[in-house]
Amino acid sequence: MPGPSEAHALSDLLRRAAGDEPLSRRDADEAQRCIRADPVTEAFRAIGVRVDEGAGERLELFRRAAAICPQMRLDVAGHEVAANISEVELWRFYLPACQAIAGMAEGREGRLVVGVAGPGASGKSVFAALVREVIARAFSDRGLAAAACPMDGFHYPNAYLDSHLVDDGQGGTVPLRVFKGLPQTMDAEAFRDALVRLKTEPAVAIPRYDRRIHDPVENGIQVGPGERVVIAEGNFLLLDQGRWAGLPDLLDLSVFLVQPLDTIRQALVARHVLGGRSQEDALEQFERVDVRNYETCMGTLGRADLIVRRDGAQRVVAIEAGRFDSHSPL
Repeated sequence: MPGPSEAHALSDLLRRAAGDEPLSRRDADEAQRCIRADPVTEAFRAIGVRVDEGAGERLELFRRAAAICPQMRLDVAGHEVAANISEVELWRFYLPACQAIAGMAEGREGRLVVGVAGPGASGKSVFAALVREVIARAFSDRGLAAAACPMDGFHYPNAYLDSHLVDDGQGGTVPLRVFKGLPQTMDAEAFRDALVRLKTEPAVAIPRYDRRIHDPVENGIQVGPGERVVIAEGNFLLLDQGRWAGLPDLLDLSVFLVQPLDTIRQALVARHVLGGRSQEDALEQFERVDVRNYETCMGTLGRADLIVRRDGAQRVVAIEAGRFDSHSPL
């Protein structure tokens, strides 16, 4: 993180950049200094992406997108969510990520697929929605737009889960729905097929998960030819075994969100209660499914290109380089 003096200088710069007055050459020089000194810049450079060129462009992109700070309302699986984002977060984390995505998408045949992985309640849906919003605002002059492909939409329907019995681990059987959320309750093949079609076909319909009815809605998301980027998000994007084998290879760039386990636990229990469970049942669901998912998902972190760290207040606090296949085209 920048020191106190650097943070103060950046805050002053961003206040000017968010206004209507013309920016000076001195502002561009200060922006360039901040960008070059930021560890995030080095993280992107480590994966082969330069985001330290053109400070004037970063200032212009910031000015276009700054209206989303400090909060905007988002629809996440049928629920309205207040997404908090500070000007510093926008500048240091979201804009370089979107610059990298825009650069990779430019001149490309077919769509760019960006994966946002991480445990349940690590903030994937909100992060992905903010990335799409920043792209739409900052790169409006290029006509760049991003579509969503949430893995939740590929849960097997409840009717299927209720009709399939599995071992309960205690000598009996229970409906598969009891373990809803584990990898075996999702249609991995359909998800993989959707990513393949999204990369190559001009118009694709995919299912959307609705938390109000707790079921996927067929063809709930329509992706058109104007959307040249797809942000896929889900727990198991980087799982590379069994029915999920080969899935990470379909991602052109992968991001993994990390958040403290205590924060994740509180968020998941609250989500279950919001969905109609009692507090006791919500805690049981966390122990029965969510902890197992957390362990499975965290085991895939080593395959991510970028690691995004968030704190207990849901703020992005760091972006670090993960593993990166230098043979992958950028």
